[in-house]
Amino acid sequence: MPVLIMMNKPYNDDDALATLVNYVCRMGYGYCGGYGVDVHNAAQQMQLVKDLWGKNHGRRVRHFILSFSPSEQIEYEHAMKLGFDICRYYRDYQSVYGLHEDTAHQHLHFAVNTVSFETGKMYSEGVSDWHCLRGYIQGLLPKWYVDFKISEGLRYAQSMFEQLCM
Repeated sequence: MPVLIMMNKPYNDDDALATLVNYVCRMGYGYCGGYGVDVHNAAQQMQLVKDLWGKNHGRRVRHFILSFSPSEQIEYEHAMKLGFDICRYYRDYQSVYGLHEDTAHQHLHFAVNTVSFETGKMYSEGVSDWHCLRGYIQGLLPKWYVDFKISEGLRYAQSMFEQLCM
């Protein structure tokens, strides 16, 4: 069952955007894509949008992960299409995604600019938006994925550990 993990870190320092985008894309692996940006210059292009609208404060980037269990190995092409389609949920915001295969389970990382390139508005949606994103992703997944969990950052790892130990 896929798990949607919302990283609730502040990401508010000057290096947060570039650091996260570089981590998500892991240049050289070739498993990344973008929406509204060229993945090779994504951090710079996202920063230019922030500079253009004068929005260089607060949370600089949003980060979430869609993780698959080891038994749910998906093909590279399907994962990359899924990543792009998920980015379209935030259609007014630049985003990048990367398929990571450095653990026993494949997972897609996403980094979304918090400033809209269309309007200059800061992303201000709360928890309800995460549930809307979950529903959106559910509609993109194949029919055999009946449901999937939504969790928040490190709390997910701890709760999964507790479930395994019970």
